[in-house]
Amino acid sequence: MSQILVSKQKRNEMLLFQDLYFIHKTVSVKSSVTEAVCNVCKKGLEDGLSVTALPIENKIRLYCNNHFPK
Repeated sequence: MSQILVSKQKRNEMLLFQDLYFIHKTVSVKSSVTEAVCNVCKKGLEDGLSVTALPIENKIRLYCNNHFPK
């Protein structure tokens, strides 16, 4: 059994709601995951390199610490 105790702000009253069931619509989320690797040398965190994201031409490019543009 679920219970919620609510106090009214204008009066000194308390309301007790019991057995509330909230209906939630399920939302489908589509996503994709790829390993974070450098766009130049294709090496990543497993190779001991740090990878930094840089937005270029409305796309996110990943660069390691050796190939990060200056």
